[in-house]
Amino acid sequence: MNGADYILKTLSASDIKCFFTVPGAHLDPLLEATDFSDLKPIVCCHELAAGFMADGYSRVNKTMGVVAAIGGPGAGNLVTAVHTARIENIPMLIITGDVPSSMSCRPAFQSAGDFGSGDDRLFAAITKYSRRVTSVQDLPGLLAFAVAEALSPPRGPVHLIIPYDVFKETLSEETGILPVCILPPAVSGDASRSIASLCEIISGDSKTVLWLGDAVNTGELSQSVLAIAEKFHLPVATTFSAKGVIPETHPLSLGNFGYAGSSRANFVMLSEKVETIIGFDIEQNERNTLNWHPGLYEGKKVILANYSRKFAPADHIEFLCGDPAGVLVRLHHALEKIPYNVNGRAEWYRRVTKSVPEDVVPPSRHHGKIEMAVLMKILRRQLPVETLFFVDSGMHRIFAGTDWQALRPETFFSAAATAPTGWAIAAGTGGKIGCRDPVVILTGDGCMQMHGLEMKTAVRYGIPVIVVLCNNHGMGNIHRRLARVSVEAAEHTSINEVDWTAFARSLGVRAFDAEDEKSLVNSLQLCLREPQASLINVRVPIDSRIRHEAHCRSAFA
Repeated sequence: MNGADYILKTLSASDIKCFFTVPGAHLDPLLEATDFSDLKPIVCCHELAAGFMADGYSRVNKTMGVVAAIGGPGAGNLVTAVHTARIENIPMLIITGDVPSSMSCRPAFQSAGDFGSGDDRLFAAITKYSRRVTSVQDLPGLLAFAVAEALSPPRGPVHLIIPYDVFKETLSEETGILPVCILPPAVSGDASRSIASLCEIISGDSKTVLWLGDAVNTGELSQSVLAIAEKFHLPVATTFSAKGVIPETHPLSLGNFGYAGSSRANFVMLSEKVETIIGFDIEQNERNTLNWHPGLYEGKKVILANYSRKFAPADHIEFLCGDPAGVLVRLHHALEKIPYNVNGRAEWYRRVTKSVPEDVVPPSRHHGKIEMAVLMKILRRQLPVETLFFVDSGMHRIFAGTDWQALRPETFFSAAATAPTGWAIAAGTGGKIGCRDPVVILTGDGCMQMHGLEMKTAVRYGIPVIVVLCNNHGMGNIHRRLARVSVEAAEHTSINEVDWTAFARSLGVRAFDAEDEKSLVNSLQLCLREPQASLINVRVPIDSRIRHEAHCRSAFA
């Protein structure tokens, strides 16, 4: 058994079914070893998309995503995917190949060492752990440690540089698969006191809102949230990435707060009528949370249970450092024993939500095209509740936040903190592997320019994703901002006419043009009935009516 065989055997033992890659000379031994392994290589068009696919695979399958690339140019192309995984706590193993060890101390073609691209230093800054494997005998220990780091909370990406000779060298016959020791979540030293303090706030008459992030967006924790919210009549807001922790049709759901937030969530969370906000895994990213809006702190006590103290206005926030999921579970158990009369808080909630301004209902069509808000409602009516919905960056992301109703936890996915263009096309394709539920990817023509070619990967491997393309001939979000400056400035965001259905069909994708609601519904029903890689091209207006003016502010307002 050589190094490449050992890597595949170890990953297979961890119930990982595939890895994502773009081949190159440094990786030849790894590809050769797949002939004798259960682990399937998914060959992608671009390394960045391969990283995004590993990201989506990890999110859906609740395991570690694996991506392999050559050092140098391949490793450089992975940076945004790795950066996203680090910020959003996605467990990922990145394997980059390198020239043989004997050449690492001298200039060599596509060297990843000091005389080349310096991948060691590059990945050390954006991963939890980065290490060069210098000997095949060190491989078992370093691989086991890397996997443990990726899966130990807070989860994240890890990186191994493996030279060509380490892939090829033979391990001793008695070498077995080393166990992976996943570390328990860190617990704050004053956790018991903190739980008691939260119980006192919740069981009192404090006008309190729960605010939930992605780490608690699981089926099991959703039940804990519902139990707490219903017993103590607590309204629940989420971040964009945690939509669906409780059904957004639930009377206590405010929807997501912040950029692309619901009118209820934005109004209530910024209201002076709220006294306490208790948050779990709240990413301090402006687009997710409106973190810098003064109304979030004025007259309020904000308590956040986070893995670590992420940057925030410390004068306004009380931190509970540790595992936010663990804090939520302990809080649920403690609150089960406490009786409560909901009448006072229920009356407060009724009064505060009564003041929420009504949404403006847009027309179904605008300039002969399907309005974005209407498109979201059609998709929600037609798609099963278990549909996994992957949302890309762009103007369509606003409408996914405001008008798509997530009805179950772990069904709404977006790279919410970094929002790289085209992420969902690749991540949704990776997420569909090993998943029986329908996967729908909401994207735009700007995103298609970035990673639309990866639909070819879906066709090659028989991955039946449904890509809904919101086609407005432009980069919609940027257009809305620059159009306020001048027509000439907005023109920089235009996208020349592309026949996306013809493009998709040239890749082997089943493609439809949805000109109206009837053709859209018919296309969706066919895609659900006869699953295969499909694209539905929907013409939408670039000036779709956005319900809340807050969405239209400058990106840095």
